[in-house]
Amino acid sequence: DVVLNKTLEQEKVERGLMIYEKDCKSCHKLDDQRLVGPSWKDVTKRRKPEWIMNMITNVEVMLDNDKQAQKLLETCKTRMSVEALSLTNARDVLEFMRQNDGEQ
Repeated sequence: DVVLNKTLEQEKVERGLMIYEKDCKSCHKLDDQRLVGPSWKDVTKRRKPEWIMNMITNVEVMLDNDKQAQKLLETCKTRMSVEALSLTNARDVLEFMRQNDGEQ
């Protein structure tokens, strides 16, 4: 289970932004445009936090076993690279995604 506070944790958002800039930006856009990978716009409204965390930290398992992840692979035609993010870093990225989707 992923526990989310009602309000954003700004330190996590800031760390998540830095991780996005370093590791994610080359494949994922923040608006509704697809780049190499799917857009991050409204991802936290479409997917549960647990799914997002699993996709970030266990991408190979998700692509092999999860129907939604497999549909994304069919659309994008490229497997997400394994960046080996820790659970803490993945949680920071999730918090940044929440902010990108308009949560406060």
